[in-house]
Amino acid sequence: NIDHMADLPAPSFSFQRQDNGLNSGVMILEPNRQVAARMRSMFGQLHNSTSYRHSRARGAGSDQDVWHKFFVEELGYVYELPVG
Repeated sequence: NIDHMADLPAPSFSFQRQDNGLNSGVMILEPNRQVAARMRSMFGQLHNSTSYRHSRARGAGSDQDVWHKFFVEELGYVYELPVG
């Protein structure tokens, strides 16, 4: 049951311990038109950029790298979902 997740702050992600990267398999997002517009703009920039590569050795350019780029680097914060 995931009902308890409704009260958690957004944006929240689970994290992969082996590389400390966020995992987009479970995430909490809050509808926000301004944030969505900024994300669409960033997608356009990434799509047109041949030099974008996240610092993670594996999975450069994955959806998780895009979420990290936006929420951690652009917005400056992300919450970690509790484990267990």
